[in-house]
Amino acid sequence: MDGNKRWSEKNNKSITEGYSEGLNKLIEVVDIVIKKNIQNLSVYALSTENIKRPNIGLIYDLIRMKSKKLINQLVQEKKVRIRIIGERNNIPNDILKIFENAESIPLKNILLNLNIAFNYGADGEIVNILKQSLKNGYKSEEINSKIIRSFMYLKNSPDPDILIRTG
Repeated sequence: MDGNKRWSEKNNKSITEGYSEGLNKLIEVVDIVIKKNIQNLSVYALSTENIKRPNIGLIYDLIRMKSKKLINQLVQEKKVRIRIIGERNNIPNDILKIFENAESIPLKNILLNLNIAFNYGADGEIVNILKQSLKNGYKSEEINSKIIRSFMYLKNSPDPDILIRTG
């Protein structure tokens, strides 16, 4: 998760251990949120700025190694629907396939919608919204909040009740 490198340095752990701890905390947070009967949770896993860092390979390796177990825990055991938001154009194909598989698992009795921001930045989302608006033939004077929302990554999700910036 974004910020776990700082955590690992502060706690004298390897970067890989820091990222693994981030996944463990995600499971803990999901459990708490489900117990509190909260239906939507968004977490920040990786910013567009941090995807350019040299240790991105460690994050990809961790996804490759732990995704099956993590997805099974979240989706099959806890009834969590996963959605990955962010730019997908510069992510390795095998990682995209893992994301797409996690998002496409059909579920009944969903207890939580989990949005994971991976390679996400607000600037990128705004650019995407503008491009989609133009691509769909909207003129500047026609664009309003309803049209903007229709092109947002989380267009069908409610606005957040609380936002916590960790780190």
